[in-house]
Amino acid sequence: MNTISSGDFTDFTDGDFNGWQLKEENSFTTIENENENFFVRTRSNSSSGFLLEKSIPGFEVGRSYEFKAKIRLQGPEGTYLVAQFFFDWDTSSMSQGMELELGVKAEHIGKWFELTGTIVRKWPARVNLVAINIFGNTIIDIDDIFIETPGT
Repeated sequence: MNTISSGDFTDFTDGDFNGWQLKEENSFTTIENENENFFVRTRSNSSSGFLLEKSIPGFEVGRSYEFKAKIRLQGPEGTYLVAQFFFDWDTSSMSQGMELELGVKAEHIGKWFELTGTIVRKWPARVNLVAINIFGNTIIDIDDIFIETPGT
């Protein structure tokens, strides 16, 4: 477990989602515990995955914000992961965000790695929902979510 002094940090300790809401729930998404390290796991198939949402107000127009998450893929080689991070998550309208698409290489299977990105707030908020959408065609674990928040 890491300690982050600023921003919004979630490590799922004891199954605590720290205000994140699991949306599009399915029986494939669970909280797991390996040697006191808690994380979310999705047993994806047919490009299923999970969507996490959290209300975080106050992001400023023109400012960039950092997003991080630890990801672990179970393979096999040739499978893929798509990770999306959004401001203003609203399924009925335009969101601001980024998308990462990764192919799984043999040397990465079963190992934690960190996805990091920066999003610039381009227009004022319509809704204050931040969302993380993770899907692919393999088992995907996510942990240690960090979002730089306004005022940090």
